[in-house]
Amino acid sequence: MILSFFAVALAQDIPDRLALTLEEGTSIEDLVSHSDEEWFAWLEGASSEVRLLDGQTWETTAVAVCTDHGDAAAGLAFYEDPESLELAVYVGCGDGTVERVTLEDRSPSLDDSGSITVASQPVLGLVADAEGLVIAVEPEDETGVDLHAFELGSDADTASDPTVAFATPTRDGFEAMGLTTTMVLVAHGGQYVTEVTRSSGAAISADTIGVSRDWVDITSDGSSEVYLADTDGVVGSYSTGQNEVTSLLGSAQDLEHLSALVLQPDGDAPYLAVAESEDDALVLFSFTGTTVSTEEMATLAGADSVHRLAVVDDVLGAGTSDGRVLLFTDDPWVEITEASSEALVSGDSGSVTFETDLGGTWSLRLGSVSGTELDSGSVEDGGSATASFAVDGDLAEGTNRLYVLVEEGHDAVDVLVDDPPETVALTEDDLLFGDQEVILQFAALEADDIASYDVYFSTSVFS
Repeated sequence: MILSFFAVALAQDIPDRLALTLEEGTSIEDLVSHSDEEWFAWLEGASSEVRLLDGQTWETTAVAVCTDHGDAAAGLAFYEDPESLELAVYVGCGDGTVERVTLEDRSPSLDDSGSITVASQPVLGLVADAEGLVIAVEPEDETGVDLHAFELGSDADTASDPTVAFATPTRDGFEAMGLTTTMVLVAHGGQYVTEVTRSSGAAISADTIGVSRDWVDITSDGSSEVYLADTDGVVGSYSTGQNEVTSLLGSAQDLEHLSALVLQPDGDAPYLAVAESEDDALVLFSFTGTTVSTEEMATLAGADSVHRLAVVDDVLGAGTSDGRVLLFTDDPWVEITEASSEALVSGDSGSVTFETDLGGTWSLRLGSVSGTELDSGSVEDGGSATASFAVDGDLAEGTNRLYVLVEEGHDAVDVLVDDPPETVALTEDDLLFGDQEVILQFAALEADDIASYDVYFSTSVFS
C-alpha cells in the first residue's frame, strides 16, 4: 500500500454540508447502501425494522423483520440475483435465519418465501457482492465465528438451498466484516482480524504486531483494498496475505477517536470518509486507485454519535447511536412539496412545486435524471418554483416518474395518467339471437387497462 504525501486540490462533487437529518428512533444498528439502484437501508434498534430510503424520492419505508425468527435483527446487505438481476436486502435474525426484503417496483416488502436457514445460532453480520452472501453466525460452542456462504439460485423465490459453512475463525468476538473478490476480513474487536480465503476457506489470523488497537469498522472497494477504523484514531489497511494491519492515518492527521468509515471509490472525486468522534465531524481523504492521501480533503461538521457510514453517489449517509440518519452532500437538496395527485388524461396539464436550499438551473424530466425535459428554469438559494407539463405523447398510460433537478440535486414524484377507454361502437350486426339468449359480439378495444365491459339492457332508447 502506498500513501501519497502531496497536497490534493479541493475537488468538486464531494459532500460539503449536512443537508438532511432523519429522526428514525432510538439507534441505528447498521447502515448499508446500493449506489447503482440508489438505496440506503438501516436497522432501527428498538423496533427490529429495516428502513429503506429511496435515493430517487427520498422517501423512507419501514419493513418489520425477524418477528418469527427470534427478533434481534443483526446485519444487512444488498444482494442482486445474478440471473434475474432482482435486487433485495437481506437481514440476519436471532435464530440463524436470514430474511429477504424485496424491492420490486421500488416498493419494499418482506418475502416470506425467500428466507434462508443458515444455523440455529444468531446471525452476527452480513456482507455481499456479485458472488453471493457471506453470513457470520455465532458458533454453538461460542468459540470463534462461523462463516457461511450463500449464492442465490435461478429462482429468486426459493432461496432455500443450503448455505456452505466454509470457515470458522478461531478468534472470539465479532465487530465488523469486509469483503473483496478473494477474501473475507473479520474484525473481532481489539487488535485481531482474520482473513478467510473465499475459494478455500483457509483462515489466517492477523494483528498489529504488538500495537494495541480496537478495530470497530471495515470498508472495502469491493476489489482488493480493505480499510479499518480504530477507536484510538487510526485508519489501517489490509491486503491479502499481509498478516498485519498497517497504519495509514492517525495522529499526524489529528485523528483521535474513530467510530466508522466508508470508501467511495467512484465518481469524479473518490474519497475515504472517517467519523471522528472527538470533533463530531466526518473527515474526508482523497482516494485514487489504491492510494489514500494523507492530506485532508474536507471536514464536515454536525456528525455526532456516528456509528456507521454508507454512500450513494454524491450523498454520504451517517447512522447514529441515538437514532438519526444524517445525509451530507454538495448538491442542492430538493424537496417536492406539491404535485398533481389526481389521475390525468391526455390533453391535461400538470404541475410540480419544489423547494431547494441551493439555487441554480432546474429542469423537470421524465423517467430519469437524464430523461426527456418537460420544463426548465432557474431558482435562487432557499427558493421555490413550479414546473409545468402537458399530458401528451411523452407521458405513457399508467404511472410516470417525474424528476426535478436543480443542478445535480434531485427529488422525484409519480403522476398517474389514466385515459378513459374509447367508446364501443355497436351496430345492428353485432346483436345476435340464440336459444333464449341475446348475444352481443363486438371488437375489443385496444386499451390494455380495461377491467371489464358493462352491458346494459333497456326497453327504451338511452338518453
